[in-house]
Amino acid sequence: MSVEFEARGDIAILRLKGEFYGGKETDELDAKIKELQDSGNRKLVLNLSKARHMTTLPLGSLIKAHINYTKRGAQVRLCGVNDRIHHVLVVTRLILVFGDDYQQTEEEAIASFAQRSSSGPEPQPMDQEAEPERDRESGSPIGTRF
Repeated sequence: MSVEFEARGDIAILRLKGEFYGGKETDELDAKIKELQDSGNRKLVLNLSKARHMTTLPLGSLIKAHINYTKRGAQVRLCGVNDRIHHVLVVTRLILVFGDDYQQTEEEAIASFAQRSSSGPEPQPMDQEAEPERDRESGSPIGTRF
């Protein structure tokens, strides 16, 4: 099984394992996300710490989940992204979709739901100009031409 599910109270956690190329493993991911959305889940953590590789099709599934959750006032957190997948997200600028909804660990992602709730209503990221993503090593804005 390439997608492991755990519920912690009202938070659904999906742990992705292995390689995601757009085949059965991506169908499994899509089905689980749809099942959670249809059940009314409002807090989803997508843990990629054990995902070794991901093509654009499964990345698109993660983006679609984030957009669908956000449209209905729910929240998604992305965590545990390895350097290879992070690079793909940065180069394609898909990392901007997640903005502040990106944490290093699963525990940080879970804790961020409480932090966001206690700080009042959050701004809608789709309506605002996003801060440019920065390279992890140099700190330079990605996509900037010199």
